[in-house]
Amino acid sequence: MDSKEGLRFNVLFFRRMYTLSKIMFPTIRHVSLCLFLLLMAIVILEQFIIYQVGLIPSRYYLVLGEKDESGFRTVTIESLVIIITIAFIVATKKYLSGVLYVTWRKLITKELHRVYFTDIHYYILNILYPQIDNVDQRITQDVGRMCQTLSDIIAQLLVTPFTMAYYTYDCWKTTGYIGPVCVFVFFLLSTVVNKILMSPVVTQVYKQERKEGDFRF
Repeated sequence: MDSKEGLRFNVLFFRRMYTLSKIMFPTIRHVSLCLFLLLMAIVILEQFIIYQVGLIPSRYYLVLGEKDESGFRTVTIESLVIIITIAFIVATKKYLSGVLYVTWRKLITKELHRVYFTDIHYYILNILYPQIDNVDQRITQDVGRMCQTLSDIIAQLLVTPFTMAYYTYDCWKTTGYIGPVCVFVFFLLSTVVNKILMSPVVTQVYKQERKEGDFRF
């Protein structure tokens, strides 16, 4: 396998993700799908509560400016409830993400072992195709890291387009078209700069991991 080919964000990437998704979600009733949907719900709720947290300072400015003692107590109690709620949601999200990581890693590792030890695949991969390096490391370490990363970001990634759409509309109502345009231009410029700076780093990290596997072998 060409290392450069494996680092591209292209059609091949989505084909591989589709193949993996059939392993990570083997059936509609499987526990992995239930955990994923629950994690999605928690992430959506988290976004709503975070929005409420952002409103707390403005409410304090109002009651403090009017010297409203009763209103101050009310805002403080509501703020404590919101903060405790967001703390619980963050802890729950982290726990569900961890359970989902273990579940996905178990499913993928078992499937890889099933294929690896079927017929003479073990011999073929290790002898006839030396370009497929360090198969054992890919099963034990790469799968774990991939599942860890996916479990941490996938729910947030799927919710992000809806979050962006809402805040774009909210920003447009306040500032007109200039606000969202400035934000998206800044985002695009930052993405280009980040791509230029991070691409060499990603390549070197890939090479380091490959050398680590060679050294262990």
